[in-house]
Amino acid sequence: MVALIRSFMSHSKGNRLTPEELAQRAGDGLRARLFTRLYVVILTEWDRQLRAAGQIDFEDMLNLATDHVESAGGRVSTGSSWSTRCRIRVRRVQHSSGRC
Repeated sequence: MVALIRSFMSHSKGNRLTPEELAQRAGDGLRARLFTRLYVVILTEWDRQLRAAGQIDFEDMLNLATDHVESAGGRVSTGSSWSTRCRIRVRRVQHSSGRC
């Protein structure tokens, strides 16, 4: 279960999905709704503990780096196959190719 939550966290944070967007995407299925509720509780505590320690996680670091590069007009290049799985990574590729 821990691996599932962490993987879900990586994808949802990488795609910058809010709890509201996740709930909407979960739809009406009981299992999906319960999982989303559990995830939001875990995410809230995860982020709280990171803030309390003055730290960020890898996904937040990537989001901040992407924001910085986009706002500065810089170029970023990614080469690994996993980089295209999340919208943030796709945005970096588009930005580096001038299609953003």
